[in-house]
Amino acid sequence: MSDLTLPATARYEWLTHIRATDPGAIAEAAAGRRRRDLPGAGERLLIIAADHP
Repeated sequence: MSDLTLPATARYEWLTHIRATDPGAIAEAAAGRRRRDLPGAGERLLIIAADHP
């Protein structure tokens, strides 16, 4: 899908294009991801809110 080596403006343009031309593509990609197991006893989970520009 995305190439994180692209400049931020190119990634934004790519995402805008995908959302305009194939709105279901993002949901399909997310649905196809494998979920990781929850942390076991004694392990930690770090959650970072990265949805803000």
